[in-house]
Amino acid sequence: MTLSRSIIAVAPLCCIAASCDAQTVVCADLLAALRRCDVPAGPAVCELPLNAQAFLVDRYDGAECGQDLPDGDPDVTARVCELLDFPCPDPLFPDPRRAPTRNPVLFVSGVDGEPAFDWSDTVLEEAARGGSEVHHVKLTPWASRHQRAWDLWVALVDVVGDRPGTRANLVCYAVGGLDCRFLVSPGGLFRDDPETLAAVQSVVATIVTIATPHRGTRVAEDALDALERKASPVVDALLGESLLPERDLPAPSALEEALEALTPAAMAELNATLPDAPGIVYESWAGVSHVVGQPFVPSEDDIARDCVGDDGRVLFARHPYTYDVMSEVLWLTAASAAKVLDGDGTSVLGPSDGMVAVRSARWGRFRGCVPADHYDVVGQIGDRGADPNTGFDAARFIANVVADLAQRGF
Repeated sequence: MTLSRSIIAVAPLCCIAASCDAQTVVCADLLAALRRCDVPAGPAVCELPLNAQAFLVDRYDGAECGQDLPDGDPDVTARVCELLDFPCPDPLFPDPRRAPTRNPVLFVSGVDGEPAFDWSDTVLEEAARGGSEVHHVKLTPWASRHQRAWDLWVALVDVVGDRPGTRANLVCYAVGGLDCRFLVSPGGLFRDDPETLAAVQSVVATIVTIATPHRGTRVAEDALDALERKASPVVDALLGESLLPERDLPAPSALEEALEALTPAAMAELNATLPDAPGIVYESWAGVSHVVGQPFVPSEDDIARDCVGDDGRVLFARHPYTYDVMSEVLWLTAASAAKVLDGDGTSVLGPSDGMVAVRSARWGRFRGCVPADHYDVVGQIGDRGADPNTGFDAARFIANVVADLAQRGF
């Protein structure tokens, strides 16, 4: 039995055509109540006894959702599992070794400036618990790569400029990973300014990218096509307008420019002129998620093919036969994100996080895949800690990334 973190509250078909039995009615009420309270549950909860479902409807149908699931409660996941009578999986990552990194850690934002699509406070707080110096760097949203790389350079100067010998660890989310690479590369922001380029490279120790589209994403292609046809669903999904109806939208010209730069063709052209900087360690992680948690696309074979390390081992932190349930916000982009080119140039579907394919997210030393969608990896979109289906916990994952840097002397 699996427990979905995303909640699919769809009116039962029997209620459309005929009267429903008590079990179906209570199940529909329960799913609606749990969805409103942002409790991680799905259709499998309807397998509970009828009296248990009715009890939960009463518990969560009131106005005070937070009474039972207060934000920030470290035991929230275990209590949800106990309440819903589901066994919680063990955490995917160990308790991180609490030792500070030698250098400050800068968490670099993605392309979108909305807090709901950026590093969560919980993740950042957990990363700093071991004593590491942690900074959250917010780059100008939907700006050019030159502007965003310049923003990052200003932040670096602010953190390490007056501390001789200090080098930063950059942990870069999504498009932020491209900005990190562009800043330090001999072919990047300072390609015509060798003196400044040397200064930049001297203050960066590592670049760890999380869910970064190093080879572009087909989502950008489809979004550009949708803009041209004035078809809004794909663009709405990309910007999360259904989740944040009052959000500030980027200017159409800025959105189009950013999307053009993220197409596979544009990224292939950029990568050809953007060599890695000498003396800087490059590492990467990728997310793997499944629409409604079904293990079909990507298949186990797809995962084994793309989540493989240099030594041929499959690098996927997971409990056997558990699958992340992709956020509904990403359903419209998932099919595009999964499109990749096979070795012979044919288009195939590969594992992705709903926005970026695993093949695109790989750069430098590939550390592996995690069962998480594009927002799970930074602890966003209703995240309440450990996923009761997979055991993935963004805060614990990132804390282990930081602990690993500390252990290796960074």
